[in-house]
Amino acid sequence: MKQESLESLIKESKNQLIDQSFKFAINHNVNEEGLVEQNDGVKRILITNQPTPKRSDLLATINQTSEPEFWQQIKRNLLMNNDINTYISWFSKLSFAKFEHGILELKVPNRFIAGYMEQHFAGKIKAAALNFLKELKKINIDMNPDNFAGHSLRSSFITTAAKHSVPDRAIMKHST
Repeated sequence: MKQESLESLIKESKNQLIDQSFKFAINHNVNEEGLVEQNDGVKRILITNQPTPKRSDLLATINQTSEPEFWQQIKRNLLMNNDINTYISWFSKLSFAKFEHGILELKVPNRFIAGYMEQHFAGKIKAAALNFLKELKKINIDMNPDNFAGHSLRSSFITTAAKHSVPDRAIMKHST
């Protein structure tokens, strides 16, 4: 009887593995882009076939931008003093917004990147920036408002709260 239950368990495990592999194969494929996942019409490249760009290629890209020269120098510094994959994954997402009154304002595509950059890379960015901006006091990293269809999360929250009669003090407490 123990042998039958063991065989049954093995058969069930094999069937589950086959089922999981089949589900994976339905939502994933390998093509010229790499390992691609497609769910609900959204395509994500999980593993790319593309080689990691060379530093010289990335430097050429930085040099071709219309950004201020000091910002190009900061980006070159970040590229040369960090792992290339770290630069591609994080620092390349930074875009210059403005520099006024000692405050360097940078934009990134979304709030997650903004938070992660502030938490993990603000010191490196500031160190690189201080080489070129002696009057630097502070760096602000924020989401690019163009990436949020013309309205902020705060205004969206306030609109939603107004529809549901949420008291103003609750809006102010959670909207900052």
